[in-house]
Amino acid sequence: MLCVSDTMPVSCDLKYRSVTWLSARRHLVQATVLVFALAWLAPASAQTTVQYPDEQMVEVTDGRFLIVQANTEVNADVLLLDAEVVYGLTPGAVEALNNGVPLLFETQIELDRSRRFLPDPNIVKLVQRSQLTYHALTQRFIVRSFNSSEQTSHATLSDALKQLGQLQDLPIIDISLLDPNATYSMRMRSVLDTRSYVAPLRLLAALFQVDDWRIESPWERWLVTL
Repeated sequence: MLCVSDTMPVSCDLKYRSVTWLSARRHLVQATVLVFALAWLAPASAQTTVQYPDEQMVEVTDGRFLIVQANTEVNADVLLLDAEVVYGLTPGAVEALNNGVPLLFETQIELDRSRRFLPDPNIVKLVQRSQLTYHALTQRFIVRSFNSSEQTSHATLSDALKQLGQLQDLPIIDISLLDPNATYSMRMRSVLDTRSYVAPLRLLAALFQVDDWRIESPWERWLVTL
């Protein structure tokens, strides 16, 4: 911009500053957008945590059990349950696992009929039990379901815990046994069972103070739609 009049120096200076400020602000906005774009495109750094659908980050030594997703649906006249549990062990439980103590997981599922003036009767009560072991020779984590006899092998503890937390298409009850006019609710929780060890394992577990790391999730309850 060229100012040739000596009678208006202040006006020219203000116009020049205004143009300069607008240009600088435009470049700043462009640079900010570029930084965010590069951060979004960059690969995530390696972490010792597991990402779950509700975006909660739970480390394997958090000592927390969380039910992050649970729902029921009817398929072929059977009420089915899908659920996901996040398992975080205590350091003591991880140490015991690495030294040969199997960990026993129990998921408790109950279907109740809701009544206004009377106690809710328990219609269905299911228990899903699984075992997690570590094989030092192969350095693999083994997940075994006592209900289905299914067994899977995993390279990392986080992968094994994620497998443990998956419940898919679990049959609860035939809906012909339910009253379509009634209101039903379901609740579930998951616990680390420290009371079911046989005698030899109790001695080994005692070395790691097994009674000090009993973990359980809160009860989660929701209404069931038939």
